Amino acid sequence: MPIRNTLLPLLLLLTAAVISAAPVDDFCDRPGMRTANISLLVTDSRTGETVAQYRSQNITPPASTMKLLTTATALESLGADFRFTTYVETDGTVSPNGVLNGNIYIRGTGDPTLCSSTFHTERMLLEWQQQLRQIGVKTVKGDIVADLSAFCGDELNPQWLWEDIGSYYGPGIYPLSYKDNTVTLRLYAGGEGTPLRVMEMTPQLDSLIIDNRSLCTGRIAQTDIYLRGQPLVNSRTLSGYVRPNRGSIVIKGDLPNPGLMLANDWIRQLRTAGISVEGSGRYTLQADGTKRTTLFTHQSPPLREIIAQTNLHSNNMLAEHLFRYLGTLNGKPATLEQSAAYVQAFWEKRIPSVSTAFIFDGSGLSPKDGISAGILVDLLRYMDTQSAQREAWMASLPVSG
Repeated sequence: MPIRNTLLPLLLLLTAAVISAAPVDDFCDRPGMRTANISLLVTDSRTGETVAQYRSQNITPPASTMKLLTTATALESLGADFRFTTYVETDGTVSPNGVLNGNIYIRGTGDPTLCSSTFHTERMLLEWQQQLRQIGVKTVKGDIVADLSAFCGDELNPQWLWEDIGSYYGPGIYPLSYKDNTVTLRLYAGGEGTPLRVMEMTPQLDSLIIDNRSLCTGRIAQTDIYLRGQPLVNSRTLSGYVRPNRGSIVIKGDLPNPGLMLANDWIRQLRTAGISVEGSGRYTLQADGTKRTTLFTHQSPPLREIIAQTNLHSNNMLAEHLFRYLGTLNGKPATLEQSAAYVQAFWEKRIPSVSTAFIFDGSGLSPKDGISAGILVDLLRYMDTQSAQREAWMASLPVSG
């Protein structure tokens, strides 16, 4: 079972701890649990009194509850009204007759909401086209370049499991996100021994190469289909099994190169609107050192809205973008190590118990992450009783039942 699905059993355990007379003894004395790695702590949020506990300082994989640490750090460091900024820049000049002699750069800083259906920002490229026209640009002599230099590589966390890489819940993380970094495939399952057939792709990626290794077979009991691949590589492997004659099946994976797709889509948008682009779309992982001027900027929805989506829907992609952006506060370009160090150092000054945590990502997808129940309770109590961001924080937490 993927790590993302382990939060529900934890919540059920905590619920049982409230309604059972001896919840810890009842649970931990079961034969199957005696060697399990369990950390449990239930406290009264008003008084701080311990209601129940079992190895409360024991470090365990937190799964998606790691997002609580990430989102709390982002709120405390940046504030609920913080907005990511994306810069549209040029290394050239605009002539009086509307010719931009140079390239246009889209420089990302980690905004995960660009052209997002989740945040209803699908009109973004149209708005950008209108802003370029207001500047007076009629022709772009150069390329449209996606600048991915804000993060220092590591589009995929090396501590993640192979089965998660390239999935919709384990996508590549880039300074320029686009369309939720997600591609949806509608597949058709036919007769015994045949591969699944790709019927529809959204968004349409005409150049994407799919190595189809899937199989329809009655020898398996359940559907187990994966779409996997490496970041910045324009191919994906479709593998796994499904029972024959199932008909239509929908699965999701990550976009191979969202920044490049953004650049190419904007070129099409501009040309459709009558603005000529003589160059092509491309991307760069390193700033080229050329002097640029800002044509205009784009800002994300406020952080409070991003945090709410992250926690309410346990969105790994959003959590990882927040985590990577926090690393830029330790220096640019940001590395995964800088992100982890920032989160740990931030909370050690406020919650000393965090010094025992193992932090490898922002979403909890890594099995190497380690947090105790005591750390999580300390974090929750801090955000409830001491944080100036309490209102935004509490609004982001899902309510059981």
